Amino acid sequence: MSDLIMDFYDYRTGVVFTLRWRNEEEYRQGKAFLKEFLGPEGGLGVDEPGRVPTYYLQNEQQFDALMDFRRKLREAAES
Repeated sequence: MSDLIMDFYDYRTGVVFTLRWRNEEEYRQGKAFLKEFLGPEGGLGVDEPGRVPTYYLQNEQQFDALMDFRRKLREAAES
């Protein structure tokens, strides 16, 4: 977790991308959001020490929800 990164695989496009979180609290909130939003089947290696968690996005709505969540985190941190 020292790098505060998560990998994502977008099934609809076949694209793998990485998101970096700004701090441990943002990372923790992102992980909690994804666990609730995608469920346990949506992640791989999520709780394995030393492994970058990978999440699977199955549709555009999931991608949009993730981006909206990150935007709201950033806006809250700036205010």
